[in-house]
Amino acid sequence: MAILRAGRSAGVLSSVPLQLLLRLTSLYFIVYFLLTLGLLIRKNYLVCDVALLFLLAALEVLHFLCGVKGNLTESESYILANILVTAGTVLLTVYFLVWQTYVMRADVIISGIMLAVYGLDGVLAVSTLARFASSPLWMPEIMSSPRSQSGAANGVARSDSKLSAKALYEQRKKYSNSNFITHETSQYHVEHLSTFMMDKSESIITVDDAIKKLKLLDSKDKIWTQEMLLQVTDKAVKLLDCDTQEELENFPLPTIHMCQTVLNQTRYMSVLLIVCQDKEQHKPDIHFFHCDEVDAELVHADIDSALGDTKHGKNMRPQTLK
Repeated sequence: MAILRAGRSAGVLSSVPLQLLLRLTSLYFIVYFLLTLGLLIRKNYLVCDVALLFLLAALEVLHFLCGVKGNLTESESYILANILVTAGTVLLTVYFLVWQTYVMRADVIISGIMLAVYGLDGVLAVSTLARFASSPLWMPEIMSSPRSQSGAANGVARSDSKLSAKALYEQRKKYSNSNFITHETSQYHVEHLSTFMMDKSESIITVDDAIKKLKLLDSKDKIWTQEMLLQVTDKAVKLLDCDTQEELENFPLPTIHMCQTVLNQTRYMSVLLIVCQDKEQHKPDIHFFHCDEVDAELVHADIDSALGDTKHGKNMRPQTLK
């Protein structure tokens, strides 16, 4: 998820077309390598030509590994390495297309295709590198507030910046700090870590995929938190601004598919995830919260009991909150 510049969006920047093309390139290269080796044997090959072919094979392995790892981890250094290796593979392919001892028509065809594929690889890699490098820094509206500047130094987005807390929270989904428990309402201070859409195009198909993405973002310092209050009632789970009590989000209990804890897997030791999908959403969202003052297991048990009461018409939540 290249260390994140303060405030870079936690959204996915990886290129699906580049990932697919890298795999197709590696498959075609196997065919290209075998055909070229066969042609060299037929032409009573020179040792130099064979050595260069095996050098090209080694560069293709590096090309594939650097490209795939750089794209999946959104690493500028690996993508840059991929581009440099691509330049080497292009030069060697041109050698077999033009400069080798004896060029046959078959050489021209297969090397021409290989050259075109590497060229497209390079274009997509450069585009992906540019996207990684130009992903946005901290938003000016946040940085304009002295208090939010202090929060930014700690990777924390404060809700009292010029940008309203609700607008800030909505942007994060796209790209009184106290806890109390009463008979019907409980409230916990949490930090919103990230929200992912469960979408194949984002490489997030299951909850485990989302957890892996969170761990990857955390390992690369690409999470910035927003403090808020998580309030649980017998009707909904609400997110409130700590200072103004403004409602940031409201999840009616029927829209919550599941919740679970994620313990000791990131620097945030006690994490709660909630999977929600309302009628207007085509795909569910997975929200991650760091429970910094109350254990995530307690919040999880609270929400689970509220969900159970809603589904089964029981009243077990008061017992859970004792």
